[in-house]
Amino acid sequence: RAIADNQLTASSVYNGFLGVQRWGPELARLHNTGVVNAWTASSYDRNPWIQVNLLKTMFISGIATQGASRGGLSEYVETYKVSYSLDGQVFEFYKDENQTEQMKIFLGNQDKHTPVTNMFNSPIIAQYLQIHPEKCYRGCTLRFEVIGCEMNGCSDPLGMKSRLISDQQITASSVYKTWGINEMSWYPYFARLDNTGKSNAWTALTNKEGEWLQIDLRKIKKVTGIIS
Repeated sequence: RAIADNQLTASSVYNGFLGVQRWGPELARLHNTGVVNAWTASSYDRNPWIQVNLLKTMFISGIATQGASRGGLSEYVETYKVSYSLDGQVFEFYKDENQTEQMKIFLGNQDKHTPVTNMFNSPIIAQYLQIHPEKCYRGCTLRFEVIGCEMNGCSDPLGMKSRLISDQQITASSVYKTWGINEMSWYPYFARLDNTGKSNAWTALTNKEGEWLQIDLRKIKKVTGIIS
């Protein structure tokens, strides 16, 4: 586990009948299994939250949440807010992208099984992240995962030069053919950094606005820059 149990804390914990079942924050891991397999806030907690300490400043691009079954009944967080901090003392709520002063309310889960992922429009830079359940179905029961990367890890190449990105993932608006000969075409998959050979780059058919080169990364990834 990349995140240790002691990195997960919460405002309160539901301890079950006679305190024999502790639904602690360390259990709040996506797809966790077992009879007691999630965090549940105390039913007396009016402002519940769960926190993860990432131990260093990270880029956080999203959160995946999931409910669970407690006592044979479904429980989950329907809506929640997110706050974050660099030092664990001063927290700031993630704001709605359309209303800069309004705290963003995220739509969470509608059942106990299905994970729901919310990606941030602007990635968070923080060491501490808190999820604040706003509306819960029965109890505030949660399993979750944080999506992100290390500050220096987001600058790793995604695979154009190394060919982790296949030729089929690279397309373009048009292709220039030297003297109209197919064998002398400047195909989009030639557009790899430090490529060699006589035809070693992509060239568009025209030098006009509207030409484009496209990479299909096959899944959502954080792109921080381009080398050309």
